Amino acid sequence: MTYKGSLITNYIIDLITDNKASLIQGGIDAIYYGDQRIIGAAKVVCVEPTSKTRDTAGTGFHMQTSFETSIIVYVTSGQGVEDVQLSADQLTEAIEDLVNKKATPSSFGLNGDQLGGLITQGWVSSTEHGYRIPSSQLTRANRLLFTGISREPIFVA
Repeated sequence: MTYKGSLITNYIIDLITDNKASLIQGGIDAIYYGDQRIIGAAKVVCVEPTSKTRDTAGTGFHMQTSFETSIIVYVTSGQGVEDVQLSADQLTEAIEDLVNKKATPSSFGLNGDQLGGLITQGWVSSTEHGYRIPSSQLTRANRLLFTGISREPIFVA
């Protein structure tokens, strides 16, 4: 278990990197820690910690930490607007399925490992669809919000 949002973010980046060729036809061109001002490729994923809250988790001097991590999917193409949106939505849904499966406990039979043991539970809690125009091309920008919960001793060295 962890209380560090950067560990959750790096785990998700590694997970997407390891599966980038199978998530969507043509794969993902780039994956970054943190959002980017310039999107220099057709399919880009940015992952960044969004928020963290801590609260006492009952007895035993433990804290419960809730993490929110943004996974932003950018898709740009010379194709029509509908094709770009469909491609962005399909990639977003594939990432959502991948992260949700890995966030589950192994006892669920989904090949999950609670993000390598970093959390007790987690799920994609929302998806937002939008767009951005960083250059002359329309770029679809979908954002997944991953929520993860961990529990650790109050006194962490």
